[in-house]
Amino acid sequence: MPPSDAPPPHRYDRLYGALYARFDQRAHRVGSDALPLILSHQRDHATDDPPVPDAVLRVVTEARPPKGPATEVDFGDGRRTLSGRPGSVYLAPPDATAHWETEGSHAVMLLALPPDRIAALGGPSALAPRWGREWAAPQVVRTLRTLWQEAEAGDLSDPAGRLVADGLVTALTGLVARAGPARHDAEPALDGARLARVRALVEDTLEEGVDVAAMAEAACLSPSRFSRRFRAATGHAPHAWVMARRIARARRLLSDTDLPVVQVAAACGFGSQSHLTARFRRATGTTPAAWRAAARA
Repeated sequence: MPPSDAPPPHRYDRLYGALYARFDQRAHRVGSDALPLILSHQRDHATDDPPVPDAVLRVVTEARPPKGPATEVDFGDGRRTLSGRPGSVYLAPPDATAHWETEGSHAVMLLALPPDRIAALGGPSALAPRWGREWAAPQVVRTLRTLWQEAEAGDLSDPAGRLVADGLVTALTGLVARAGPARHDAEPALDGARLARVRALVEDTLEEGVDVAAMAEAACLSPSRFSRRFRAATGHAPHAWVMARRIARARRLLSDTDLPVVQVAAACGFGSQSHLTARFRRATGTTPAAWRAAARA
Protein backbone atom coordinates (compact mmCIF):
# COMPACT_ATOMS: atom_id res chain seq x y z
CA MET A 1 0.00 0.00 0.00
CA PRO A 2 1.20 3.56 -0.61
CA PRO A 3 2.43 5.57 2.38
CA SER A 4 -0.27 7.38 4.30
CA ASP A 5 1.18 10.76 3.32
CA ALA A 6 1.20 9.94 -0.41
CA PRO A 7 -0.86 12.39 -2.47
CA PRO A 8 -4.24 11.08 -3.61
CA PRO A 9 -4.43 9.93 -7.23
CA HIS A 10 -4.91 12.92 -9.52
CA ARG A 11 -7.98 12.68 -11.71
CA TYR A 12 -5.89 13.09 -14.88
CA ASP A 13 -3.61 10.28 -13.67
CA ARG A 14 -6.61 8.01 -13.32
CA LEU A 15 -8.08 9.02 -16.66
CA TYR A 16 -4.87 8.61 -18.62
CA GLY A 17 -3.90 5.40 -16.89
CA ALA A 18 -7.24 3.83 -17.75
CA LEU A 19 -7.62 5.06 -21.33
CA TYR A 20 -4.05 4.48 -22.45
CA ALA A 21 -3.01 1.52 -20.29
CA ARG A 22 -2.30 -0.51 -23.44
CA PHE A 23 0.69 1.74 -24.19
CA ASP A 24 4.04 1.80 -22.40
CA GLN A 25 4.10 4.80 -20.09
CA ARG A 26 5.88 6.23 -17.08
CA ALA A 27 4.58 8.88 -14.73
CA HIS A 28 5.78 11.19 -11.97
CA ARG A 29 4.08 13.70 -9.73
CA VAL A 30 5.93 16.97 -9.56
CA GLY A 31 5.87 20.09 -7.42
CA SER A 32 3.99 21.01 -4.28
CA ASP A 33 0.68 20.20 -6.03
CA ALA A 34 1.88 16.74 -7.18
CA LEU A 35 1.00 17.51 -10.80
CA PRO A 36 0.89 14.52 -13.18
CA LEU A 37 3.81 14.36 -15.60
CA ILE A 38 3.49 11.44 -18.05
CA LEU A 39 5.63 10.00 -20.84
CA SER A 40 3.66 7.68 -23.11
CA HIS A 41 4.79 5.66 -26.16
CA GLN A 42 1.73 5.40 -28.39
CA ARG A 43 0.84 3.63 -31.63
CA ASP A 44 -2.26 3.45 -33.85
CA HIS A 45 -5.36 4.28 -31.86
CA ALA A 46 -8.70 6.04 -31.83
CA THR A 47 -9.62 7.21 -28.34
CA ASP A 48 -12.29 9.43 -26.79
CA ASP A 49 -11.02 11.53 -23.88
CA PRO A 50 -13.68 12.70 -21.41
CA PRO A 51 -13.42 16.24 -20.03
CA VAL A 52 -11.08 17.04 -17.13
CA PRO A 53 -10.77 20.36 -15.28
CA ASP A 54 -7.08 20.67 -16.17
CA ALA A 55 -5.39 22.09 -19.21
CA VAL A 56 -3.01 19.47 -20.61
CA LEU A 57 0.28 20.45 -22.19
CA ARG A 58 1.34 17.86 -24.78
CA VAL A 59 4.80 17.68 -26.39
CA VAL A 60 5.84 15.12 -29.01
CA THR A 61 9.30 13.83 -28.07
CA GLU A 62 9.75 11.05 -30.67
CA ALA A 63 7.94 10.02 -33.84
CA ARG A 64 7.99 7.33 -36.50
CA PRO A 65 8.02 8.34 -39.27
CA PRO A 66 10.30 11.26 -38.24
CA LYS A 67 7.99 13.74 -39.98
CA GLY A 68 5.34 12.69 -37.49
CA PRO A 69 2.41 10.26 -37.47
CA ALA A 70 -0.96 11.20 -38.88
CA THR A 71 -2.86 12.61 -35.93
CA GLU A 72 -6.29 14.22 -35.81
CA VAL A 73 -8.13 15.69 -32.85
CA ASP A 74 -11.68 16.98 -32.52
CA PHE A 75 -12.84 18.98 -29.50
CA GLY A 76 -16.33 19.31 -30.90
CA ASP A 77 -15.53 22.21 -33.23
CA GLY A 78 -14.22 20.20 -36.18
CA ARG A 79 -11.27 17.92 -36.80
CA ARG A 80 -7.78 19.36 -36.84
CA THR A 81 -4.75 17.66 -38.32
CA LEU A 82 -1.59 17.82 -36.22
CA SER A 83 1.86 17.43 -37.71
CA GLY A 84 3.03 15.18 -34.88
CA ARG A 85 6.63 16.22 -35.45
CA PRO A 86 9.08 15.88 -32.55
CA GLY A 87 9.13 19.15 -30.65
CA SER A 88 5.57 20.15 -31.55
CA VAL A 89 3.53 21.54 -28.66
CA TYR A 90 -0.22 21.26 -28.14
CA LEU A 91 -2.45 22.64 -25.39
CA ALA A 92 -5.69 20.77 -24.71
CA PRO A 93 -8.36 22.99 -23.13
CA PRO A 94 -9.99 22.14 -19.80
CA ASP A 95 -13.52 20.75 -19.50
CA ALA A 96 -13.63 19.55 -23.12
CA THR A 97 -14.35 16.15 -24.62
CA ALA A 98 -11.84 15.17 -27.32
CA HIS A 99 -11.61 12.46 -29.97
CA TRP A 100 -8.06 11.48 -30.96
CA GLU A 101 -7.03 9.38 -33.96
CA THR A 102 -3.39 8.51 -34.66
CA GLU A 103 -1.70 6.31 -37.23
CA GLY A 104 1.98 5.70 -36.58
CA SER A 105 4.13 5.59 -33.47
CA HIS A 106 5.19 8.45 -31.27
CA ALA A 107 6.14 9.36 -27.74
CA VAL A 108 4.36 12.22 -26.02
CA MET A 109 5.07 13.97 -22.74
CA LEU A 110 2.06 15.41 -20.93
CA LEU A 111 1.72 17.79 -18.01
CA ALA A 112 -1.67 18.54 -16.45
CA LEU A 113 -2.07 22.18 -15.39
CA PRO A 114 -4.82 22.58 -12.78
CA PRO A 115 -7.28 25.49 -12.78
CA ASP A 116 -5.42 27.50 -10.14
CA ARG A 117 -2.31 27.61 -12.35
CA ILE A 118 -4.43 29.00 -15.18
CA ALA A 119 -6.22 31.40 -12.83
CA ALA A 120 -2.88 32.85 -11.76
CA LEU A 121 -2.43 34.07 -15.34
CA GLY A 122 -5.79 35.79 -15.38
CA GLY A 123 -8.09 32.87 -16.10
CA PRO A 124 -8.69 30.67 -19.15
CA SER A 125 -8.84 33.69 -21.45
CA ALA A 126 -5.09 34.19 -20.96
CA LEU A 127 -4.43 30.94 -22.83
CA ALA A 128 -7.46 31.07 -25.12
CA PRO A 129 -5.42 31.76 -28.30
CA ARG A 130 -3.60 28.48 -27.73
CA TRP A 131 -6.46 26.14 -26.88
CA GLY A 132 -6.57 23.21 -29.27
CA ARG A 133 -3.68 24.48 -31.38
CA GLU A 134 -0.29 23.07 -32.32
CA TRP A 135 2.85 25.16 -32.56
CA ALA A 136 6.63 24.99 -32.29
CA ALA A 137 8.04 26.26 -28.98
CA PRO A 138 11.65 25.16 -28.33
CA GLN A 139 11.76 26.85 -24.90
CA VAL A 140 8.64 25.00 -23.78
CA VAL A 141 10.11 21.69 -24.99
CA ARG A 142 13.45 22.29 -23.23
CA THR A 143 11.78 23.31 -19.99
CA LEU A 144 9.46 20.30 -19.97
CA ARG A 145 12.39 17.98 -20.69
CA THR A 146 14.31 19.52 -17.79
CA LEU A 147 11.33 18.90 -15.52
CA TRP A 148 11.20 15.27 -16.66
CA GLN A 149 14.94 14.79 -16.16
CA GLU A 150 14.73 16.17 -12.63
CA ALA A 151 11.80 13.85 -11.87
CA GLU A 152 13.61 10.83 -13.34
CA ALA A 153 16.65 11.60 -11.20
CA GLY A 154 14.46 11.59 -8.10
CA ASP A 155 15.44 15.11 -7.18
CA LEU A 156 11.94 16.56 -6.75
CA SER A 157 10.78 14.83 -3.57
CA ASP A 158 12.36 17.10 -0.94
CA PRO A 159 11.35 20.74 -0.25
CA ALA A 160 14.11 22.12 -2.47
CA GLY A 161 13.12 19.74 -5.27
CA ARG A 162 9.47 20.73 -5.03
CA LEU A 163 10.53 24.38 -5.24
CA VAL A 164 12.50 23.62 -8.42
CA ALA A 165 9.51 21.80 -9.90
CA ASP A 166 7.12 24.64 -9.00
CA GLY A 167 9.47 27.08 -10.69
CA LEU A 168 9.68 24.99 -13.85
CA VAL A 169 5.89 24.54 -14.00
CA THR A 170 5.39 28.28 -13.52
CA ALA A 171 7.92 28.95 -16.27
CA LEU A 172 6.13 26.52 -18.59
CA THR A 173 2.78 28.15 -18.00
CA GLY A 174 4.24 31.60 -18.61
CA LEU A 175 6.02 30.50 -21.79
CA VAL A 176 2.81 29.04 -23.18
CA ALA A 177 0.84 32.19 -22.32
CA ARG A 178 3.53 34.43 -23.82
CA ALA A 179 3.66 32.49 -27.07
CA GLY A 180 0.97 34.71 -28.60
CA PRO A 181 -2.03 33.92 -30.75
CA ALA A 182 -2.07 30.72 -32.73
CA ARG A 183 -5.37 31.20 -34.51
CA HIS A 184 -5.32 31.91 -38.23
CA ASP A 185 -7.42 33.94 -40.57
CA ALA A 186 -9.57 31.94 -42.92
CA GLU A 187 -7.58 30.44 -45.79
CA PRO A 188 -8.83 30.33 -49.37
CA ALA A 189 -9.72 26.92 -50.71
CA LEU A 190 -7.04 24.91 -52.46
CA ASP A 191 -7.19 25.66 -56.18
CA GLY A 192 -8.13 22.99 -58.71
CA ALA A 193 -4.63 22.36 -60.06
CA ARG A 194 -3.09 21.82 -56.63
CA LEU A 195 -6.02 19.70 -55.51
CA ALA A 196 -5.62 17.52 -58.62
CA ARG A 197 -1.93 16.97 -57.85
CA VAL A 198 -2.74 15.98 -54.29
CA ARG A 199 -5.52 13.61 -55.39
CA ALA A 200 -3.18 11.92 -57.87
CA LEU A 201 -0.47 11.54 -55.21
CA VAL A 202 -2.88 9.98 -52.75
CA GLU A 203 -4.28 7.50 -55.28
CA ASP A 204 -0.77 6.52 -56.38
CA THR A 205 0.48 5.94 -52.83
CA LEU A 206 -2.50 4.41 -51.03
CA GLU A 207 -0.72 1.09 -50.66
CA GLU A 208 2.44 2.46 -49.00
CA GLY A 209 0.74 5.41 -47.32
CA VAL A 210 1.17 9.16 -47.65
CA ASP A 211 1.47 11.76 -44.89
CA VAL A 212 0.31 15.35 -44.70
CA ALA A 213 3.84 16.64 -45.29
CA ALA A 214 4.03 14.87 -48.67
CA MET A 215 0.58 16.12 -49.65
CA ALA A 216 1.57 19.65 -48.69
CA GLU A 217 4.76 19.35 -50.74
CA ALA A 218 2.71 18.34 -53.78
CA ALA A 219 0.62 21.47 -53.26
CA CYS A 220 3.74 23.65 -52.68
CA LEU A 221 2.49 24.76 -49.27
CA SER A 222 3.52 24.33 -45.64
CA PRO A 223 1.71 21.45 -43.88
CA SER A 224 -0.33 23.74 -41.62
CA ARG A 225 -1.40 26.05 -44.44
CA PHE A 226 -2.11 23.11 -46.74
CA SER A 227 -4.34 21.47 -44.12
CA ARG A 228 -6.46 24.60 -43.77
CA ARG A 229 -6.77 25.15 -47.53
CA PHE A 230 -7.46 21.46 -48.18
CA ARG A 231 -10.28 21.48 -45.61
CA ALA A 232 -11.71 24.63 -47.20
CA ALA A 233 -11.74 22.88 -50.60
CA THR A 234 -13.03 19.44 -49.57
CA GLY A 235 -14.71 19.87 -46.20
CA HIS A 236 -12.38 17.24 -44.74
CA ALA A 237 -9.03 17.18 -42.98
CA PRO A 238 -6.31 15.56 -45.14
CA HIS A 239 -5.96 12.48 -42.95
CA ALA A 240 -9.72 11.87 -42.90
CA TRP A 241 -9.90 12.27 -46.67
CA VAL A 242 -7.03 9.81 -47.25
CA MET A 243 -8.74 7.32 -44.95
CA ALA A 244 -11.95 7.68 -46.95
CA ARG A 245 -10.03 6.94 -50.16
CA ARG A 246 -8.47 3.84 -48.60
CA ILE A 247 -11.89 2.58 -47.51
CA ALA A 248 -13.28 3.29 -50.99
CA ARG A 249 -10.51 1.21 -52.57
CA ALA A 250 -11.15 -1.58 -50.06
CA ARG A 251 -14.86 -1.60 -50.97
CA ARG A 252 -14.00 -1.81 -54.65
CA LEU A 253 -11.51 -4.65 -54.19
CA LEU A 254 -13.90 -6.56 -51.96
CA SER A 255 -16.71 -6.25 -54.51
CA ASP A 256 -14.74 -6.77 -57.73
CA THR A 257 -11.93 -9.20 -56.85
CA ASP A 258 -11.38 -12.47 -55.00
CA LEU A 259 -8.37 -11.18 -53.08
CA PRO A 260 -8.26 -12.44 -49.48
CA VAL A 261 -9.14 -9.74 -46.98
CA VAL A 262 -5.57 -9.67 -45.69
CA GLN A 263 -4.34 -8.82 -49.21
CA VAL A 264 -7.04 -6.18 -49.58
CA ALA A 265 -5.77 -4.63 -46.35
CA ALA A 266 -2.21 -4.50 -47.68
CA ALA A 267 -3.32 -3.06 -51.04
CA CYS A 268 -5.10 -0.24 -49.24
CA GLY A 269 -2.26 0.66 -46.92
CA PHE A 270 -3.51 -0.98 -43.73
CA GLY A 271 -0.91 -2.66 -41.56
CA SER A 272 -3.03 -5.71 -40.84
CA GLN A 273 -6.39 -7.31 -41.54
CA SER A 274 -7.58 -6.32 -38.06
CA HIS A 275 -6.69 -2.69 -38.73
CA LEU A 276 -8.72 -2.73 -41.96
CA THR A 277 -11.62 -4.42 -40.20
CA ALA A 278 -11.72 -1.82 -37.41
CA ARG A 279 -11.58 1.11 -39.84
CA PHE A 280 -13.99 -0.48 -42.30
CA ARG A 281 -16.55 -1.17 -39.58
CA ARG A 282 -16.27 2.41 -38.32
CA ALA A 283 -16.84 3.77 -41.83
CA THR A 284 -19.53 1.40 -43.08
CA GLY A 285 -21.05 -0.23 -40.01
CA THR A 286 -20.08 -3.70 -41.15
CA THR A 287 -17.02 -5.92 -41.64
CA PRO A 288 -15.12 -6.42 -44.92
CA ALA A 289 -16.29 -10.05 -45.13
CA ALA A 290 -19.92 -9.07 -44.59
CA TRP A 291 -19.60 -6.27 -47.16
CA ARG A 292 -18.24 -8.72 -49.74
CA ALA A 293 -21.02 -11.21 -49.07
CA ALA A 294 -23.69 -8.51 -49.39
CA ALA A 295 -22.17 -7.15 -52.60
CA ARG A 296 -22.28 -10.58 -54.19
CA ALA A 297 -25.68 -11.65 -52.92
